[in-house]
Amino acid sequence: MGICDPAFETRDTRRTLRDNVAQARRGLSRMRVEILDLSAAGVCIKTYDRFPVGSTLWLRLPGLAPQESIVIWEEDFVTGCEFARPLDPAVYDQIIRSDRQRFGSLSSVG
Repeated sequence: MGICDPAFETRDTRRTLRDNVAQARRGLSRMRVEILDLSAAGVCIKTYDRFPVGSTLWLRLPGLAPQESIVIWEEDFVTGCEFARPLDPAVYDQIIRSDRQRFGSLSSVG
């Protein structure tokens, strides 16, 4: 169970972004990841690497500086991360608005 699992309970609405490519950095390694869903509290990503639970990733989301996140679960190259500091609601809303303007309406995940 994790952030992108519909059974994961969160007060935040999770959204699927059309601009779903982000960069992740762990130590000196950098890689592109696919954002499966996003909330103000965290993100679910698909990767080509496995990250141990508890490890720190720095994620560069569309239009933002790198965000510190902690891996809370990983299964079959899908990773659920919780932001060390939740996104400010205005910043989260701006990401959603920007994505909607570029690609059309978004779907809620939860």
